[in-house]
Amino acid sequence: DEPFDAYVNRMRDESEWGDQITMMALATAASLRVIVHQNDTELPRYELVPHHGNIKRTIHVLFDASGEHYDSVRAAGDGDDDGPPRDIPWSDVVHVGRSSANDGDDDDDELANEFAQR
Repeated sequence: DEPFDAYVNRMRDESEWGDQITMMALATAASLRVIVHQNDTELPRYELVPHHGNIKRTIHVLFDASGEHYDSVRAAGDGDDDGPPRDIPWSDVVHVGRSSANDGDDDDDELANEFAQR
Protein backbone atom coordinates (compact mmCIF):
# COMPACT_ATOMS: atom_id res chain seq x y z
CA ASP A 1 0.00 0.00 0.00
CA GLU A 2 1.20 3.45 -0.94
CA PRO A 3 1.16 6.14 1.79
CA PHE A 4 -1.43 8.87 1.13
CA ASP A 5 1.16 11.69 0.85
CA ALA A 6 3.17 9.68 -1.71
CA TYR A 7 -0.04 9.00 -3.66
CA VAL A 8 -0.93 12.71 -3.76
CA ASN A 9 2.60 13.60 -4.89
CA ARG A 10 2.45 10.97 -7.65
CA MET A 11 -0.95 12.22 -8.81
CA ARG A 12 0.42 15.78 -9.10
CA ASP A 13 2.53 14.60 -12.04
CA GLU A 14 0.73 15.70 -15.23
CA SER A 15 1.77 12.50 -16.99
CA GLU A 16 0.04 10.33 -14.34
CA TRP A 17 -3.42 9.07 -15.30
CA GLY A 18 -6.21 9.61 -12.83
CA ASP A 19 -7.86 6.67 -11.13
CA GLN A 20 -11.20 6.11 -9.43
CA ILE A 21 -9.98 7.90 -6.30
CA THR A 22 -9.06 11.04 -8.25
CA MET A 23 -12.30 10.82 -10.26
CA MET A 24 -14.26 10.70 -6.97
CA ALA A 25 -12.26 13.64 -5.62
CA LEU A 26 -12.98 15.59 -8.82
CA ALA A 27 -16.70 14.78 -8.52
CA THR A 28 -16.67 16.05 -4.92
CA ALA A 29 -14.57 19.18 -5.56
CA ALA A 30 -16.46 20.23 -8.71
CA SER A 31 -19.93 19.01 -7.62
CA LEU A 32 -20.21 16.62 -10.57
CA ARG A 33 -22.15 13.46 -11.25
CA VAL A 34 -19.71 11.34 -13.25
CA ILE A 35 -21.30 8.59 -15.33
CA VAL A 36 -18.64 5.96 -15.98
CA HIS A 37 -19.15 3.81 -19.08
CA GLN A 38 -16.92 0.79 -19.60
CA ASN A 39 -15.56 -0.56 -22.87
CA ASP A 40 -16.55 -4.08 -21.86
CA THR A 41 -20.28 -4.52 -22.55
CA GLU A 42 -20.43 -7.20 -19.84
CA LEU A 43 -19.67 -4.57 -17.19
CA PRO A 44 -22.35 -2.14 -15.96
CA ARG A 45 -22.23 1.62 -16.17
CA TYR A 46 -22.05 3.31 -12.79
CA GLU A 47 -21.99 6.81 -11.39
CA LEU A 48 -19.77 8.66 -8.98
CA VAL A 49 -21.58 11.29 -6.96
CA PRO A 50 -20.23 13.73 -4.38
CA HIS A 51 -21.06 12.67 -0.83
CA HIS A 52 -22.30 16.19 -0.07
CA GLY A 53 -25.12 15.68 -2.59
CA ASN A 54 -24.72 19.05 -4.34
CA ILE A 55 -24.58 18.24 -8.07
CA LYS A 56 -24.10 21.12 -10.53
CA ARG A 57 -23.74 19.07 -13.72
CA THR A 58 -23.22 15.61 -15.14
CA ILE A 59 -20.29 14.42 -17.23
CA HIS A 60 -19.69 11.09 -18.97
CA VAL A 61 -16.39 9.24 -19.18
CA LEU A 62 -15.31 5.89 -20.56
CA PHE A 63 -13.09 3.70 -18.41
CA ASP A 64 -10.75 1.75 -20.66
CA ALA A 65 -9.65 -1.19 -18.56
CA SER A 66 -7.06 -2.27 -21.12
CA GLY A 67 -5.12 0.96 -20.61
CA GLU A 68 -6.52 1.73 -17.17
CA HIS A 69 -7.49 5.29 -18.01
CA TYR A 70 -10.56 7.47 -18.61
CA ASP A 71 -11.65 9.20 -21.83
CA SER A 72 -14.40 11.82 -22.16
CA VAL A 73 -17.66 10.71 -23.80
CA ARG A 74 -20.32 12.53 -25.81
CA ALA A 75 -23.31 11.11 -27.64
CA ALA A 76 -22.84 10.52 -31.37
CA GLY A 77 -23.60 13.76 -33.23
CA ASP A 78 -23.25 15.85 -30.07
CA GLY A 79 -20.59 18.52 -30.06
CA ASP A 80 -21.48 20.52 -33.16
CA ASP A 81 -21.94 23.58 -30.96
CA ASP A 82 -20.20 25.02 -27.90
CA GLY A 83 -23.02 23.97 -25.54
CA PRO A 84 -22.83 21.36 -22.82
CA PRO A 85 -23.08 17.68 -23.76
CA ARG A 86 -26.57 16.24 -24.24
CA ASP A 87 -27.81 13.78 -21.65
CA ILE A 88 -26.95 10.18 -22.46
CA PRO A 89 -29.66 7.76 -21.30
CA TRP A 90 -28.59 4.91 -19.05
CA SER A 91 -30.39 2.48 -16.80
CA ASP A 92 -28.24 0.19 -14.66
CA VAL A 93 -26.35 2.33 -12.20
CA VAL A 94 -24.26 1.36 -9.22
CA HIS A 95 -23.64 4.23 -6.80
CA VAL A 96 -19.98 4.47 -5.85
CA GLY A 97 -18.89 6.73 -3.04
CA ARG A 98 -19.44 7.08 0.64
CA SER A 99 -22.74 5.88 2.01
CA SER A 100 -22.59 8.52 4.72
CA ALA A 101 -20.58 11.66 5.34
CA ASN A 102 -19.27 10.23 8.62
CA ASP A 103 -17.78 6.84 7.82
CA GLY A 104 -14.29 7.64 9.07
CA ASP A 105 -12.59 7.76 5.65
CA ASP A 106 -11.54 11.30 4.85
CA ASP A 107 -9.07 10.54 2.02
CA ASP A 108 -11.51 11.62 -0.71
CA ASP A 109 -12.15 14.90 1.15
CA GLU A 110 -8.41 15.54 1.40
CA LEU A 111 -7.91 14.84 -2.30
CA ALA A 112 -10.96 16.98 -3.17
CA ASN A 113 -9.38 19.84 -1.21
CA GLU A 114 -6.15 19.30 -3.17
CA PHE A 115 -8.10 19.63 -6.46
CA ALA A 116 -9.93 22.72 -5.20
CA GLN A 117 -6.65 24.47 -4.33
CA ARG A 118 -5.28 24.14 -7.86
